[in-house]
Amino acid sequence: MAAQQLVRRPIQPVAQAAVRAAATSGAIRPVKSKPGVLWDPDRQKFFKLVDTLVHGQYDTALFQANGAGVLSYGQSVNFAQNVQSKQLIDTNFSQPRRLIAGQSMWVSRIGLYWLPRFGDVFIDYEDIITVVENTYFVLKLNRKEILQGPSIMFPSGFGYYGNTTKTNTGIVSVGLPSMGGVLTLAKKQFLNESYDIDGQLQLQDHQWASGSVPALAAGPVLYAGNESATQCFVAVKMILHGRLYSPATV
Repeated sequence: MAAQQLVRRPIQPVAQAAVRAAATSGAIRPVKSKPGVLWDPDRQKFFKLVDTLVHGQYDTALFQANGAGVLSYGQSVNFAQNVQSKQLIDTNFSQPRRLIAGQSMWVSRIGLYWLPRFGDVFIDYEDIITVVENTYFVLKLNRKEILQGPSIMFPSGFGYYGNTTKTNTGIVSVGLPSMGGVLTLAKKQFLNESYDIDGQLQLQDHQWASGSVPALAAGPVLYAGNESATQCFVAVKMILHGRLYSPATV
């Protein structure tokens, strides 16, 4: 029997172009057969996962009620868009919707943190609950929808819990102070300075139930017992948990 000969077929030009494009553009990605090693196609450089920083990319937005303390259904806030004049306490985005030049990030978990105090204003717990239970969160990375769902599904991993001496309050519980409770993405997402980050929270109505519960016809009212109309707002942070790589860290 004649020995079988292996025939080498050249890679077609189109396939070669696709391979080159995948290797020279896009976000950082793991290297097969090399655990803990990542490839940065934009800089044509290998680096180790241990050389990256544990990182949280975050931005803060406000749900502001009208003069009567009423929120409007359909009202929404967007993260990482209005970053001008914000201090690091509110955002670490230096430019709208993107990482700064030279940075890449491996996003593994995503959460929302609801602030119980903003500046000198205490935000009432009832206000926080009102907004959490009536908002819907959507996150898109590079115009691709990564996740969506009611806000309650996305704890941040930060918060307060314990006894308090505050009048008429026995337990303080804001957020979920446990990183184990943060939603973990089924597939880690890679970002660099060329990728858009679009996070949005929208206040949605319950029209289907308004016939049975007439009060649902109007927008939810924020508690104003200890607040002026200008203080009727809720502040929330979107936090992208992961590992950050930049020239300054390696």
